Amino acid sequence: MSPIALVPSRLLAAWLCVGHVVVAASVIHAQPNLLGLVLTLVAGLSLYWSLGRHAMQWFARAPVSLRIAPDHAFVVGLRGGSEIQGRVQSGSFVHPWITLLQVRPAGSWWSYHVLLVPGCAGAAEFRTLRTWLRWTPVAKQTQDEGPQ
Repeated sequence: MSPIALVPSRLLAAWLCVGHVVVAASVIHAQPNLLGLVLTLVAGLSLYWSLGRHAMQWFARAPVSLRIAPDHAFVVGLRGGSEIQGRVQSGSFVHPWITLLQVRPAGSWWSYHVLLVPGCAGAAEFRTLRTWLRWTPVAKQTQDEGPQ
C-alpha cells in the first residue's frame, strides 16, 4: 500500500477542545478550591499535548504518514523524520468517524497511538485504511511480547 499522508485536522482539534473544556468545567464545579485549579491545569496541559501530538502535529513525534509494509506491519512516519514500525494491536478501534491505531514496535512494552478522523487523510485513503484494518486479522497477543 502506498504511504498515506496525514494532515492536521481542525475537526479533531475541535473535538479535543470541547472534551477538555467539559472536563475542566466539571472539575471546577465539583472542586471549587485549589485541587480543582490544579486538576484544571492538568486538563489544560493534556489539551496542549493532545493538540500537538494528534490534531495539529506540532511535535516531533506527531504522526505524518502511514504505510503498510508487505509483511502487514505498520510504518508510522513521524514529523521529526524518524519512523516507527510495528504490529497493530487488537485494542485498535475502527469506525467511520474515528480510528484509533495502537502500533506496538517489535521488542517494546509500549504502544504508539495514532488518532485519525476523516479530515486527516484523503477520503479514499481513509476508507481503504479502515477496510484493511477491519478485515485483516490481528495476531493473537501473548504475555511475553515485550522486550527480550
